[in-house]
This record gives sequence, C-alpha cells and structure tokens, in this order.
Amino acid sequence: MIVGRGKPNEVSHIYHNQSYTDFEFKADVKINAEGNSGLFIRARQAIHYNIPMADGYEIQIIGSAASDKENTGTLKAASRGQGSARNLVKVSQSLIRDDQWFNLHVIALDNRIAVRINGQQVVDCRDQNNQYTSGVIAFQHFRAETRVSFKNIVIKPLVRQTIAAPAATPIQVPRSGLSITQPSGS
Repeated sequence: MIVGRGKPNEVSHIYHNQSYTDFEFKADVKINAEGNSGLFIRARQAIHYNIPMADGYEIQIIGSAASDKENTGTLKAASRGQGSARNLVKVSQSLIRDDQWFNLHVIALDNRIAVRINGQQVVDCRDQNNQYTSGVIAFQHFRAETRVSFKNIVIKPLVRQTIAAPAATPIQVPRSGLSITQPSGS
C-alpha cells in the first residue's frame, strides 16, 4: 500500500523504477474530502520553481471539498517544468466518495489513454500531439491536507498487435442456436 500525506507547501511523488510505453494500470484508491492527488503516467521528473514535480499525463484524484474545481479521472498533459498543464478531457461529475475505496483502471496504448472509475469509462482520449510516449508511473501527493492511499496495484505491459488477424467467419451450430467464430482458413 502507498499512503500519501504531507507537510505544508509540500508536493511529493513516488516514482516507479520502470519505464512503460503501452500498459494497463489498476489500483484501489482512497482520498479524503480536501485531497488533491494524481496518478502520472509516461512521466519524468521535472523541477518547477525549485520544487520537484512530474511531467507526463496526469489522471486527477480529487476529493469533494478540494479547492480544485476538477473531478477524479480528469486527464491532463502536464508540463510542470514549463509551468503548464492542459486538460485533455475534463470529467464533468464525481464518481467517487470521500474516504472510500474506488477502483482506478487506466489503459495507455499508443496515443490513446482510457480511464475507468469503478468500471465506468470516463476518459477515452487520443492525444493528437502524442506528447508523452513512454515514461514511469508516479503517485502524487499534493498539499498538506491531502490523505491519499493506493492498494492492490497492478501494472501490466501491453504489446501492440503488428500482424493483422485473419478475417473471421461464423460457423452456425443448428441445434443450439449458438454461433462460433473462428479464423478463416482453419
């Protein structure tokens, strides 16, 4: 389990030691009402106003009473080393409850980022700039009042399919009414 809590004016990140390009990430996450946190993917360390930060795609994790007017799942392209973070997809409503575990599921494949909260798809985005193609995963703690926890973390590298699959042809099974599909030429 990873637990983030901190001191005033402290921003911190825990960086995974492996770089990923295409991958699937799953975790159970909990944040307090005043909390502001994030999951950075394809990230790298950066310095902004002499503060260690992360650059990469950020999936926001925000409590209901946080001063930030964003919802959990919002996807940003963060270039904190240059002082900017642009919203790629802003999630319109909160799907989480304060201080209760929720499931965060992220898939990064090529320039496409998909985010699910408790099984509900909230982001399906293609970054036309393909700004971040690989990097580490970073768990963010932002602000002293934040209490965030991550558990049951699973990271699975994905392999892009480069060989086209043969066309599928249905085979009818008359008695049961089931349809079985198998590749043509089999």
